Formats: sequence, C-alpha cells, structure tokens
Amino acid sequence: MDGYGDSVATTYFGILGPLRVWAGDGEHAISRRNVARLLGALLLTPGRLVNRDSLVDQVWGPSGCDQRTLHTTIFRLRGWLEERAGLAGVVTRVGHDYRIDVPPEQVDVGRFRDLARRARDERDPDVRVELLRSALAVWRGPALDGLVEHGASAVVGELDKARAECACRLAEAALERGRPDAALDPLERLADELPFDEIVNAHAITLLARCGRRAEARRRFATLRRRLADELGVDPSPPLVEAYLGLLGAPAPTTVRNEAPPCLLPPDLPDFTGRGRDLALVVGALAGEAAGSARMIAISGMPGVGKTALAVHAAHRLTERFPDGQLFADLHAHGPHPAHPAQVLARFLRALGVHPTAIPEGVDERTEVFRTLLSERRVLVVLDNAAALDQIRPLLPGQATSAVMVTTRARLAEPYGMRHVALDVLERSEAIELLERIIGCARAGGEPRAVAGLADLCGRLPLALRIAGARMAMRPHQPVASLVRRLADAANPLDQLAVGALDVRAGLELSYAGLAPTARRLFRLLGLLDMHDFAGWTVAALLDGSPAETEELAECLVDAHLLTAFRVADTGEIRYRFHDLVRAFASECAYRDEPETERRQALRRVFDRLKDLIERVHESAWGSDFVVARGHRRSPAAGPAGDGGSSVPHRWFHAERANIVTAVRQAANLGMHRTCWTLAIGATFLYESHHAYDEWRQTHQVALSAAAAEGDDLGVAAVNGSLALMHADMHQWGQAEMALEASVPLLESRDEETLGRILVLAGWIDYKRGRFREALFHYQRAIAILQRSGSRGALAMALRCAAQLHLDLGELDLAEQAVERALALGEAGGHYSRLRALAIFGELRVAGDRLADAQSVFGEVLDAAHQTGSPRLQVHALYGLGIVCSRKGAYDNAESYLRAALTQARQDLQQDYQVRILLALADSRQGQRRYDEAADCLHRAVAVSRRMRAPHWEARVIRALCDLRAGS
Repeated sequence: MDGYGDSVATTYFGILGPLRVWAGDGEHAISRRNVARLLGALLLTPGRLVNRDSLVDQVWGPSGCDQRTLHTTIFRLRGWLEERAGLAGVVTRVGHDYRIDVPPEQVDVGRFRDLARRARDERDPDVRVELLRSALAVWRGPALDGLVEHGASAVVGELDKARAECACRLAEAALERGRPDAALDPLERLADELPFDEIVNAHAITLLARCGRRAEARRRFATLRRRLADELGVDPSPPLVEAYLGLLGAPAPTTVRNEAPPCLLPPDLPDFTGRGRDLALVVGALAGEAAGSARMIAISGMPGVGKTALAVHAAHRLTERFPDGQLFADLHAHGPHPAHPAQVLARFLRALGVHPTAIPEGVDERTEVFRTLLSERRVLVVLDNAAALDQIRPLLPGQATSAVMVTTRARLAEPYGMRHVALDVLERSEAIELLERIIGCARAGGEPRAVAGLADLCGRLPLALRIAGARMAMRPHQPVASLVRRLADAANPLDQLAVGALDVRAGLELSYAGLAPTARRLFRLLGLLDMHDFAGWTVAALLDGSPAETEELAECLVDAHLLTAFRVADTGEIRYRFHDLVRAFASECAYRDEPETERRQALRRVFDRLKDLIERVHESAWGSDFVVARGHRRSPAAGPAGDGGSSVPHRWFHAERANIVTAVRQAANLGMHRTCWTLAIGATFLYESHHAYDEWRQTHQVALSAAAAEGDDLGVAAVNGSLALMHADMHQWGQAEMALEASVPLLESRDEETLGRILVLAGWIDYKRGRFREALFHYQRAIAILQRSGSRGALAMALRCAAQLHLDLGELDLAEQAVERALALGEAGGHYSRLRALAIFGELRVAGDRLADAQSVFGEVLDAAHQTGSPRLQVHALYGLGIVCSRKGAYDNAESYLRAALTQARQDLQQDYQVRILLALADSRQGQRRYDEAADCLHRAVAVSRRMRAPHWEARVIRALCDLRAGS
C-alpha cells in the first residue's frame, strides 16, 4: 500500500492516478468499467452528495443512460464494495443524489489536500519543502487516469490544477532554500505529464539550470518551443521566456525594462510632398484594430521613388497609436552586407530593455523573446529595404497589438494577410511642388517653365528631384534653366543626378546587382530598345525564346520595380515600360556589359520579329505582301515569339504604331538599311487604313534614305511606291505621280512581280483622279503580269480594283466578271480583301435590282466589319444597306444607315465615300419630295469634291444637282 503507510484504516482508495482500492488482503481491481467510473466519481468528493445528472455525465458521457441502468450500476458497486472491501452500506442515496460515506483520510485525495494545507501554514521553509514533496508524492499520475477524459470533469480539472500549483510552490520554496534538487524530480515528472503547461515547464527549466544541467534545460525549452509552434501555433509565454533568459545567467527582461518607450525612427522630412492617397492607405491599414496576428503593410517601388520617406512620414503620424515604442531597422537588403535578422533582433531587444547578456544566441530564441515582449505592447515596427520574406519573418510580432511596415524594391509574396501599396512617381504638380519647397517658392516662381521642365527630366522621381533641387539650392546664383539644359543635353542624365550621398545610379546599381544573371541580361538588352513600351513578343525576340519561356524573366524585373507592367484595356495584352532614368541605366549597362555582336543580334531579332508581325497583320487583312518587295516576304514559320497579338490588326497597330516608327529609325541609325526599308513599307497598309500620315511620312523618309544609301533600287522603288499611295490618299496628285515616276523605271525588266503591284497602285491613283481609261490600262497590264508571276493575293486586289472601275463606268458585265474572279481566288486575297470584293458584288446586285441578295451581302460585310474593326468596311456596308433601303422605299431605314455611314466616313477621312453617301442621301430625300434637303446634300458633296481635288466627282454631283432642279 505505497503512500498510505501512516494510515490506520483497513481500506484505502486511490484516485490520484489510475483508480486503486486496497483492502486488508491486498489490492482489488474492478472489472466493470462503468462501475469503476461510478466509484471514481463518488470518491472525488467523499462524504458529499453528488447530483444524479452529474454522475451520469461523468460515467456515461453525453450519451447518458436511463434510470434502470444507473440503478443497476449502483447495485453492482454496492455489491463489489461489500464483497471485496468489506464495506456495506457506504453508497447511500438522498433524494436524487448519491454519496460514498468513507473518511477523507481513506482516500489519497484527502491526504494530498491535508499535506498541501499543512505546507501553506508551515513557517519553517525546510519543513514546507518536505511537506510539498510528500503531497506531490501522493500522486501517481493524472487523476482517475484512464477512466475520465481530459476536461470531462470539473472536479478532476480542479485537482490537476491544485497539483500544478503545489509543484510550483515546491519549486519556489526549494529555490528559496537553495535546494533545487529537492524539487527537480517531481517537477520533471509533472512537466512530462503536462507538455503544454508553460508555468510548470518554466519551473522545470529553472530547476535544471540551478542544478547545473543547463544543456538539458536548453533541450527542454527547445522541445517545448517547437511543440507550441507546431501543434498550437503560438510562441512561448513570458514566464517561459524569462526562465530561458535565467538559464542564460541574466536577469529577466522585465527587471531591466526602460522607463521610456523606444523610438528608433529617423527624422521626418520637413518637405514631404504629395502621396495623400498612399499615406491614407498606409495609416488606415495600421491604425485600426485587428484580431489575430499583427497588422502589416508593404510599400514597394523602384529605387528612389520615396518608399522610406513615405514609411517614416506615416510612422511619425502613427506614434500616438503605438505608445509603447517605434522600432526602425534598415535591412540593407540590396547592399553588399544585408542585415541579418539576428543582428536586428539583438538591437530591437536592447531597445526594448533586455540586458545584452540576456539576449539569446539563436535567431529562433531571439524571435521568441521579441514576440513575448511585444505580446502585450502596442509597438510599430518599420523594416526598411527588405528583399525577401526570410529576412523579415523573424522580425514580425506575433500579436495584433503591434503593427509592421515594410519597404521593399521587389514586391513580396504578401504572407499573413500583409497589405500592399505600390508607389509610382509623383504627379506632375507634386513634383513641381517638391522642387519649389527645396529651392524656394520665389526662385521657382521666377522660372515656372524651367521648374516644370526639370520635373519632367527627372521623371518625377523623388530622389532625382531631391538631387536636382539640392544642386540648385547649393548654387543660388545659377538659373534653373541651366540645369535643365545640362540634363537635356547629357548623353546620360544619370551623370547629372548625383550629389553627396544621393545618387540615382547607385540605387539602380544595387537593384541590378540583386537580379539573377538571366534577368540582368534581359534588363541590359531591353536598354538597347528605343521603344517607349513593348509587349511580351519583344522580350522573347531579344532573348531568342518563346513568350512562355521569357515572360517570367520580365515579371522578375517588374517585381524588382525595374519595369512597369500594364494591361491594355481593349485587348487584355500585358505590356511593359521603363521609367526614363531606369532606361538610361539599362542602356548604360548594355553598352558596358554586353558585347557589341550580342547587342546587334538582339536588336536584329526584334526588328525581324516586328517585320514578321507587320506582314502577318497585312496578310490577315490582304492575303498578300502587296507593297513588300519580293525576297522580303515573311517566312511561313510562326517563329518562336508567337503572334504578338497580331491577329486583331487594328488593335495591334494602335499598340505598336509608335514602335514601328522607332524601330525604322533605330535600324537606319545602326546601318541595317534593308531591315529599315522593309519595316517601313510593310506597315503601308496599316498607315493607309488608319490615315496615319505623320508616321507614314516619317518612316518612309528615313527608309528612302536608307535604301538609297545601300544602293538598293528595289528598296527605293518600293518606298516610292508606298509614298505614291500616301500622297494619293491625301489627294496630293502631283506628288503621287512624281513618286510613281521614281518607282516604275527602277522595276522595268528587274522585278516583274513588284512591278505588277506598283501598276495596280498606279491604276488606283488614276481611278481616284477620274482618269478611268488610264486606270483601266494599268489594271489590265498589272493583271497580266500578276497572272504570270502567280501572285494570287496581289492579283485578287487588281481584279477587285478593276471591278470597281467597271461598276462606276456602268460596265456591269465586265465588273461582275472581274469581281467573281477576285472572289474565286478565295482567301488568297485575305479576309479583308475578300470582304471588299464582296461589297462590290453587293453593289452589282443593287445595280441589277436584286435587292434581297444585295441586302444579305451587305449584312454579311457589316457583321464582319464590326468583328475586324475596319472603318472602311463599315462605311461601305452601311452605304450599301442605305441604298438598298432607299430603293425599297424604306426611307427611314435608309436615312439611318446613310447617316451612320456619313459619320463614320467623316471620322475615317474617306472623302470619296462622303461624296457617294451624300449623293445617296440626296436621292433618298428626293424620293420623299424633300427637295431642299436633297439640294443641301448635293451642295455639301460639291464642297467635299473640291476639297479632295476630284473634278470628276464634282461634275457628277453638279449633274445630279441640275437633274434635281429640273425635276422639282
């Protein structure tokens, strides 16, 4: 009967551990589990009544039992006690309650309570230690171990709590007497039984340390720390951390806490400017209440964009919200010596009042102490210049009482619900205001244009603005315009943007050095481009890979804020652009680090790919390289860079039109003359269909010089042919003829296929001028040449042009023959060309009075025009539908179609179609006897004819006007 030697009773009950019953002849076991549970429940409070419902809950749990089962179990318990322990009538019933009538000293729990009470009253500390040791020795394990689920009984829970309190009192008493060994064994056993009781474990660690077993103490702390993190997701509590600090031989942090809360923030900028929206986002995110983990926000942006300035300014705004301190650390993530989390934690712990000798060695242990100290404080932590989550993760508080602000050049993968603010450059007005604050409003007010120009040349980048402003402030005698001139004239503006420790180039260099080698190479190659913005196909061409392979590298530059990505609204395409100063640095890196051969090859790949895409766009619309000279056609292979979005021609052109001009100029400057002129003339169709006359003229002037410099007659002829088309489209007939005269002789007996194309162009110009017979001669000659050369696409266009001419001449049979031949060539003429031929076919059906067929044809053309976004097709289809409705007498519908066609024709500068539509409107109104309105339409048509210098149209309109007057 271990533990009961001093009792005179003949029967003893043990519930502080597994249930045990000792009688005179030894220990007796209860075979029926529910009977044992019932006995244990009664023994928890011997001599006291236990409610029937409480008994049922402790024995049978939530499932319960009926009254008969309870009575049967009570009966069996009484029988067992009488038979085995010689105790008859000890289980009694009073109303609905039951009790077991045994003296407290016959139950181990009574002995434990008696020893614990005596220890509390004992004044002799040594005797108190022994009494507490004896009290704990009564316990053999958790109360009713194996019979009661943990937490199922409130009484059992109170007993376990009393045991833990007794153990803690023993540890304190033993330490007070300098006898840690007297308490170590019972504390270790209890700590093993209660692996999540941090108070008991803290005492065990302290006792191990005081007994000289520090290694075991460290292992116990490390094991418990991992268990808490892995299974509960929490950090060690303050008592546990204090025990660990005591293990290290230093006072606990609370004993050396500073009276004043730490404030490590740098000074706020007195001239902080702008950022109202961003500041509100940051302050709002951190100032509110949050549950769970700390509130966190990351501020990202390119070097010099003002991340630290915003963070510090916001932190000063938030000091009242975080009265227990503001911690700040520059992590130097992009420098040669980034701050290690252990170093930062040591600095933070010292600031929070931890004695230097009490700071643990490892990062994990320092993090635990840090989080413990912040668990009940309101502290703002600012982590400047971070690079990766691994660097900041140990520095994050564990509770929502604190908040974290992170600045980073590379956008972080936002863990733990971290919010994000991406900074862009300042608004123009803000950039000007910042310069005014630095150099003074009076000085800035004297040169407002120069100050605005300086803001633009600095790219509205705050660091560049501060450097420029500092330079001007140091030289008050110099006008602002002088620095503007130096920046504008500098080969590299970065040379002018450094003063003292402030240097735009230095910040960019750190970001560049932090990239992976492949990303650095892409950054350099992108610096070679003169393009303002570019798509994924450009990146792929530079690296000679596919978009799928190279997109991730571009996104790495975006993440590092060295590139800006944006989505084009109408296409969904992702495009990229440089900040001007970043572009200058990328170019500097390219010429510094990239071999010349690699630079030229990369640019040639981009130009070739651009030419390929231009020709792809042309082919999707026309089905042939109508203006591109033979020998420079796009290869049938798609190439590695995909279609670059060229499947939607008008959208693609709007995205790339500026880049085509840039590429033509850059190719010429690099001496890539053939590439230059083939790029230029390849875009002819795009320029014509969008009336992009400025780009047309600019590119072709450069291309003509390049072809002439190369001595390339084919190039000179092709460029002049395209210029002839441009002048004709602008109704500059004399210049168009001069360009043709410079083109055709170079092609005679040299390139028959290209000659055929130029002759189609010559015929079209004659047609536009009303010289129908000359036009027909050129068309017929071109058709013969193109039939021999086998150029089906160009032949389809020649036939379509001839059909339009025959239709206007009233030669309907010849027109139908030509258009049917054009349509028979199928898609060789391209989708757009086929639709143009189909529209002419619709006009033939109108002329033949087959109005239903014509309406169907024009409806098909209009649907296709909406899909392709072609304004010319829309005008032709609407015009045709208007004529059909007018012929049917459906004048309201005719008016709607024709007015829509006229609006579109005006927007698209289609003056010849404006005349056609006004004639049709006049005819419709004449049919309604609205003669004055019809005459007004014709007068407007005369004015348009004169503007486009087309006397044949003017004559036709005047004849219609005379007929109107005669008929009305």
